[in-house]
Amino acid sequence: MNPPATKEKILQAAICLFAQKGIKGTTTRDIVAEAQVNIAALHYHWGGKEDLLMAVYQRIMTEVATLSLNVFQSPSKSLKESIERHLGNFYDFFIKNPEYPRLLNYINLEEPPSCVELNKRHMTPLVLQAISEIKRLIKEKKIRPVDPEITLFSFYGLILIPFSDLYCQKNVLGESMPEKKIALRFKKQFIDTVLTTLGLMEK
Repeated sequence: MNPPATKEKILQAAICLFAQKGIKGTTTRDIVAEAQVNIAALHYHWGGKEDLLMAVYQRIMTEVATLSLNVFQSPSKSLKESIERHLGNFYDFFIKNPEYPRLLNYINLEEPPSCVELNKRHMTPLVLQAISEIKRLIKEKKIRPVDPEITLFSFYGLILIPFSDLYCQKNVLGESMPEKKIALRFKKQFIDTVLTTLGLMEK
């Protein structure tokens, strides 16, 4: 296997295990066993578990931040159509990467110092920018007056919880995320809830 492929294989193994067992519950031995490489390969490509975690988190953070900003920035079409399209893209990203929401939950619970610092430097300013966009739309009377901060965090919760509560979904609904049928139901409900909250559902 060539070096870039080995490096990515180790990263994917780490993503899978972090999402299943948490950061504290995952060891470098777990990662090399999952990736089917030796410990020397992990150290050569990544250094250690902390470096892998940082790479994973930065990858997720970059995508989420970009998708979040796209939702509320000035649209070329109608505001409702633009938000609806971008919300769909946002949700599709997590359907394609179902481990990411569970991994984010572990990061929020365990608060690894490196991720906390990365949040302060990069994620927090982007979240504040998204909140600013919501405030602008309220001021321009394009959406219903809402609490911008709580609204944004509520939207994130609508994404994170369905990808995490798999046991209840399986027992009550007969299937769980990211199986296609249930994923489409959650996606539709997510978009409808956001549009209703913003007062755009009937526009």
